Amino acid sequence: MRLALISDIHGNEIALERVIASIAGDGSDGIVCLGDVAGTGPQPAAALERMRAIGAPVVMGNVDSYMLYPESAGSPGNEMAARRRILSVRSREKRRISRKEGQAAPRRAPIDSARA
Repeated sequence: MRLALISDIHGNEIALERVIASIAGDGSDGIVCLGDVAGTGPQPAAALERMRAIGAPVVMGNVDSYMLYPESAGSPGNEMAARRRILSVRSREKRRISRKEGQAAPRRAPIDSARA
């Protein structure tokens, strides 16, 4: 069995699509993602949705961990930067989802909702 290993997508769904297309033609039997699917890129939700759609197992990367557990970001400076980025991504994705559903979304997500 041949597996294609991918990692560090960081919310770049466009690049992810190109990688998946390349893998489709190389004879691999499957894909395993070694982490960092969402995070800091321009399309974090789309990248997550695409990974779910192909059914590839995903190992949690450090940025994935920061997205779920902001307090795990390490030093106070890194933690604050990670929290700001997480709040920005969550806020943007909530607005995007709400627009799809025809609802208004809050402009900011409270930090405590990171574990909700």
